[in-house]
Amino acid sequence: MFEPQDMNIIVGEPSQRRELLDRILSTTNPHYRAHIKNYRRALAQRNALLKLGHAKQASDVFVWDVRLSELGGVIHQARKQLLEEFDKTFQSTYVDISKKNDIVTIRYVSDETSADYTTSLLAKLQQNIQKDSERGFTSFGPHRDDLAVSINGSSAKTTASRGETRTLMLAIKLLELQVIKSAKNTKPLLLLDDVFSELDGAHRRALAEKTNDYQTIITTTEADAVIDHFSNKYDVIAL
Repeated sequence: MFEPQDMNIIVGEPSQRRELLDRILSTTNPHYRAHIKNYRRALAQRNALLKLGHAKQASDVFVWDVRLSELGGVIHQARKQLLEEFDKTFQSTYVDISKKNDIVTIRYVSDETSADYTTSLLAKLQQNIQKDSERGFTSFGPHRDDLAVSINGSSAKTTASRGETRTLMLAIKLLELQVIKSAKNTKPLLLLDDVFSELDGAHRRALAEKTNDYQTIITTTEADAVIDHFSNKYDVIAL
């Protein structure tokens, strides 16, 4: 589904972008939902112990450090692989919709870049236990990671126009369709809410071409836009 507020994913807080990745992966990976649920539970337990600050804290927290690093390694790898797959066709998908030759990239951003993420995260959790205790929260792990979108070498979060942000988000949604189709071996239903309101004729036509292979439900106050760009393969329901 695409709706106008989805543009906040690109310009908003990192938690929104992590939620996007986790939602896609929970849909396409039968085990991921359990991994992220167990990670959040372990994180809550560690944070609760950090806030207690009692004498046995280090030994008590170590159990959760091990659990967090194990689950964190799985989550980190799954997110990273998803965005690497996205990045293969992100540029071409964006250009097909925008009809511009901007250079765009999408990548996973993490404080930890070691090949052995699990071991490295465990070491960081142990090394920073005192600082984390003072802050009352865990400062390292996939719950602190982010998704970065760039356009012409600059962060889309700070430099992309509203139109560019909309097109970038539409490109991400189209890539999501492809990933779900591949994982489920079936075409997902696409819902587009008010998608045509800020697109001109050329961009509407481009979007129609990119969604041609999917059953699509579009809400719009401009039914003529659907009629003009979706040939005869449509039904209009007036509300």
